[in-house]
Amino acid sequence: MSDSPIISDKFFDAKLKPLTKNNFDGETMYRPVEVERQIGALLQIEKSEFMRNLEVTDKASPRFIKDECLVYFFRESFANKDDTLDSIILALTKRIQNAISSNVRKFASKESFDDCNDEIIGELFAELCDLTSDKHDFSQVRFGMFLKRFCRKYNEKYERQRRESQITDSTDEIDEETNATIEIAAPIKEFDTVDFQDAIKGLQVLPEPVRTAFILKNTRDWKIDSQNSDEMTLSKYFDKTGRTIRNWLERAENLLTEWRENSR
Repeated sequence: MSDSPIISDKFFDAKLKPLTKNNFDGETMYRPVEVERQIGALLQIEKSEFMRNLEVTDKASPRFIKDECLVYFFRESFANKDDTLDSIILALTKRIQNAISSNVRKFASKESFDDCNDEIIGELFAELCDLTSDKHDFSQVRFGMFLKRFCRKYNEKYERQRRESQITDSTDEIDEETNATIEIAAPIKEFDTVDFQDAIKGLQVLPEPVRTAFILKNTRDWKIDSQNSDEMTLSKYFDKTGRTIRNWLERAENLLTEWRENSR
């Protein structure tokens, strides 16, 4: 393996996609210069070298791929059905595991630790798969802060679960919601690195906007329609009739069923 750094003096490649989300000041977000330079450099190297760089864990090494860059290539690999996807998922999972586990350990009960830990990882990957939205652009600006904020959304839920587990004699009495784990494509019921890699591959067979509708329905529990005018629904989000949304979801189920059968 060459000892030469992957980061060069050359500016980012023209293929680099800019961020589009605005910050609190109403200005478009920008990746740090060092992040854009590394993405640009990685876009120009051979895929085999990129795969070798994924294995580097020493942050001091010039070949270490920054977290923000890894998120960029995860989304690109997912969008293009690239064969680097499995390796990127594995690398990103290893990096976020400790941070997420540390956060969950502060709020979740000992009995529910694994479920809570798996739920956050599953939710994070599911949302990063949403290629129609720029709401996660900040993950390519400061991934560490993004991850901390993402975990924070679940703290209240897990703390409530811990209190309930202390009151009851058995965790079986905890309501179904607090025991829920991420489900992206049946029959995957809980997070596993290999299973989740397969789940993400399954999502790749779904065309847009069917894929986004399926993700929102199954990971965010969005309803198709609602009598509550203030509630966001799939029909409102896509500006489509409930019938159209149901057809999309049925198509998604059929495509995933076919994919699972062909994958056996």
